[in-house]
Amino acid sequence: MEIHTWEEHSRDKLKGIDWDLLKEYINELRNFSKDFPNDDQIEEDLPRIDDDKFNPGGWVGVYDLGKDTIKVVPNPERLPKDEFDVIRQELVGWLEAIGPAARELFGKYMNTSIFKRKLYSTFSRYLIQYTEIALSHFIPRNVLVEKHIGRELKGKPVWSDIISHKAKGSQLLVSQKIRFDLRSLPNLLLTRFHAELLMEIDKLFENLEVEKTPKFLGELEKYRQYHAEFISESVFSELLDEALEINFENPEILERVRKSAKSIFLEILDLWEAYIEEKAFLADFERVFDISLKPLSKIYELWCYKKLCEILSINEGFIRRNPNKVPFDLNKKVGTLHYNPPRGLGNYSEIMKKIGVSPGRPDFSIQHEDKITCVMDAKCKTKLDTADAQRLLSYLLDYVYPRNDRLVAMVFYLNRGGENPIEKIQVKDCEIYLVNLTPQTYPDVKEEVKSIVESTLD
Repeated sequence: MEIHTWEEHSRDKLKGIDWDLLKEYINELRNFSKDFPNDDQIEEDLPRIDDDKFNPGGWVGVYDLGKDTIKVVPNPERLPKDEFDVIRQELVGWLEAIGPAARELFGKYMNTSIFKRKLYSTFSRYLIQYTEIALSHFIPRNVLVEKHIGRELKGKPVWSDIISHKAKGSQLLVSQKIRFDLRSLPNLLLTRFHAELLMEIDKLFENLEVEKTPKFLGELEKYRQYHAEFISESVFSELLDEALEINFENPEILERVRKSAKSIFLEILDLWEAYIEEKAFLADFERVFDISLKPLSKIYELWCYKKLCEILSINEGFIRRNPNKVPFDLNKKVGTLHYNPPRGLGNYSEIMKKIGVSPGRPDFSIQHEDKITCVMDAKCKTKLDTADAQRLLSYLLDYVYPRNDRLVAMVFYLNRGGENPIEKIQVKDCEIYLVNLTPQTYPDVKEEVKSIVESTLD
């Protein structure tokens, strides 16, 4: 089922959807958003739900509700599907190219905990079922035969060897013991599987930072306890250290397991291989990007940052080293592009910090020498409001006005009705540029945006 952002949907319209599970999703999403820094709060509405209505707000992604899924995409009146697809493709490719810096820029806005919880819960449930079957039947073991030669028997006599010794005039006796060793590859894999799921579930609980297990995590808590008891209290606990050292993702080792496994242990091996594939899914940035719930405003904001980096010909190596502060050179004029610096721009605040209030920060700013010469904001909306204008003017007054004679600001947004892609508003020495920045208008505005930025470096 596909629905649009910012549209309200009745429970009747979403008939068949697990409403309680959807509520859990949204409550977790609200808790997830509280972890963002004060200067980095999400502008658009979070999803809302009550007993009768659901509004996804400005968050896009997939709600996986078991047999049903809800996919939230941008409202086409604000951002048409073809343009969103271009933004998504460009952004995913670029984030993958800059590597670990992508996590710094955007990873913190992607909520994957719900997907992980379902993943680990599903595999735990099946693994525990298979384990109980294995424990109620014959557990694979290696048969070890220990032979003893001496003056007394230490096991079952081996008469053929005793007769052979007597024929040589020896009085020694030969006996043998049969011992069973649980150190088989199937048992080591089973132990590793339980340990792996326990470690991943523990990480999920640590990230939630809750003192008491929420009701919706009750099932996962039971699975966690089972895994913990299995590797610490059962006969398999002796295998744990060795099981953790073996690379059970190596195809050759898995083939050896398959050759020695029988009955239910073949099912456990198949389950492990499926788990490896799903775990690899979590490392596939594009797929995780598509399914995770994330704020559309941040997608647009980061795409604007990418286009600014293109316009200013910024080397990707600089982005990898410090994605929030990158130098650039325009016709031998050197500047720095700031993007949501973690510590803000407090060093450049001249007025707000003296009042004793947080100055806030623009999405982007241009620094030349020791001063901020231009501030910029990205707004994923078709119309700006009073709050947008007041925030931009406060940035100009606080960061630019005290050290510059000319005040320059830009706003990137989705203007669907304007004829000119860039509208200039000027009052005395204050210039504000309203830039309609979309994949369609980018070729028309990039040179003028570059020229505006370069003009602030004089």
